[in-house]
Amino acid sequence: MADDPRLLALADKQDMSDILALYCRGCDRADLTALRACFFPDAHTTQSGFDGKSHDFCDFIISTVEVLDICTHMISNILIDLRGDVAVSECRFLAHHCWSDPGGRELHRFVEGRYLDRFEKREGVWKIARRRGLNEFNRIFSAWEFGEDQLSAAELHPAILLGAKAPDDWLYRMLDEA
Repeated sequence: MADDPRLLALADKQDMSDILALYCRGCDRADLTALRACFFPDAHTTQSGFDGKSHDFCDFIISTVEVLDICTHMISNILIDLRGDVAVSECRFLAHHCWSDPGGRELHRFVEGRYLDRFEKREGVWKIARRRGLNEFNRIFSAWEFGEDQLSAAELHPAILLGAKAPDDWLYRMLDEA
């Protein structure tokens, strides 16, 4: 059963799906180590006006997201075309960024698009070797456009647990305790 090619392909695809989810965690938690773990050191990224080494893109992303109040990335519709130790994947993403402008106005940016990735398996490990990010929707809204009388979850429920950047997020505490 362990040599069943369908099970091996399923395990490979799960490894790649985990990398895509780790990328989202790295962005949302401003975790440079998690972001870099998704890419081989010689990987190349073309995304968000950037065209160069993926690890340099990770530095760029961290400098962008660490100043945000909220950063949320979601992926869906993951399709992986597996061809031995190379694979091409396509997935949809939705990103929500929230920050305050110099006047204190809360702004929300929503970006939707696709990640097109070339994965390679080197020394038994899958990582992204080439990424092309395609934005298909990109809008910024101020909070008043949603209604000024809206309260945040923390204002409605003061005891609610909020996420944070690495290493202060609850995820890292749980990982340390495991």
